[in-house]
Amino acid sequence: MEFGPKVLAICDWEEGFGVGLMEYIQSKKRITMDIHVFTEVETLRRYAEKKHINLLLISDRLMSDVVRELSIERVLILSEGFRQEKYDDFAYVYKYQPADNILQEIFRAAGAGDHLAEGERIWKKRKSILGICSPAGCGSSMLFAIAMGRNLARRFRVLYMDLESISGFEELTGIHSEQNFSDLIYMFRRTGAEAVRKLGDMICSAGDMDYLAPVRSPEDFFNMSQEEIKELLRLIMEESDYEIVILDLDADMPYMTAMAELADKIFLITENDSPARAKTARFRKLMQRGNLRLLQEKEVIVELPPVRMQREGRGIFDEIRRSGIGEAAEKYV
Repeated sequence: MEFGPKVLAICDWEEGFGVGLMEYIQSKKRITMDIHVFTEVETLRRYAEKKHINLLLISDRLMSDVVRELSIERVLILSEGFRQEKYDDFAYVYKYQPADNILQEIFRAAGAGDHLAEGERIWKKRKSILGICSPAGCGSSMLFAIAMGRNLARRFRVLYMDLESISGFEELTGIHSEQNFSDLIYMFRRTGAEAVRKLGDMICSAGDMDYLAPVRSPEDFFNMSQEEIKELLRLIMEESDYEIVILDLDADMPYMTAMAELADKIFLITENDSPARAKTARFRKLMQRGNLRLLQEKEVIVELPPVRMQREGRGIFDEIRRSGIGEAAEKYV
C-alpha cells in the first residue's frame, strides 16, 4: 500500500529525537517519503513557504500560532504529557513511545482530513474507566493495576482507586493516609458532588499517578447501593480533571453489576495454574446472568507470571513497573 504523504516534516527541540525517528522511518523499505528535520519554528516556516508539507510532527513545546497559519495539510503534535487547550483541534501523539507506535499514528493521519476526526484523536477527550479484578484472587492483580496506572500516567492524568473489600495496599507500600475512600463515601452521602470537588485534599501520589487510599472496612462498600457507587464514580469522572480512573475490584462484590455498565474495559487477572483458570472460567459463566453479560464485551483476560517483589515501601512502585507484571501491563497502554 502506498503511503500518502510525500513530504514529512519533524520539528522537535531534541534534534536526536527527530533524526532518530527519520532514520527509523527510512529503514522501512516499503515507505518512501521526503523527510526533513527541524529544531526551530523559524526554519520550518521558511521551508514551508517554499515547499509543500503533507504532514508535520511538531513538539508541543514548539507548537504556536505561527505554525497554525502555515499551509500544511495535517499536523500531529508530539506530546510530552501535556497539551495546550488553544490547540485542542489538532491531534496529539505521545512522544516517548516506541517509534513503531508513532509510525502507526502517521499512517492513521495520512488517511484522514485536515485534522483527525473526534473518534480518531490520539489524545482522546472521552474519559475512561478501567476495571481490574481477579476471580481467582491472585495477589498480582493489585500489582498489575498499579503498573497499568503508572504506565498510563506518563500520558494521561490517572487516578487509581482500590475497591477491594480487604486491601493490602497500605501494608504493601508502607504508606498510611489520613483520609481514604471511606471518608469520600461519608462526605459524598452528606454533601453529594461537593465531596468530589474536595477530592484533591484526599489524594496521594506515586510518581505521576494519583491514588486514593482504600476503605478502612469492607462494610463501607457493602452499605453502598449500586446507584450510589455509580453516581459517585460518575461525579469523579465529570467533576475532576482525571482522564483515566483505574479501579482495583473484587470479582465477588455486589458492585460488579455497576462496574459492568461503567467500565470501558475490565481486565480479568489469572495465573498459570489449574485452580486460577477454573475460577476465572466459572466467573465468566456467571457473567451470563443479568447485566453481567455486558462484561463479555469488555473483558480482557491477562495471565500473569509469578512474581516476588524484593522491596517494600514506596520503592515498590518503581519495582512493579520494571517487573514482568509491569511488562505485561505495558502491552495494554
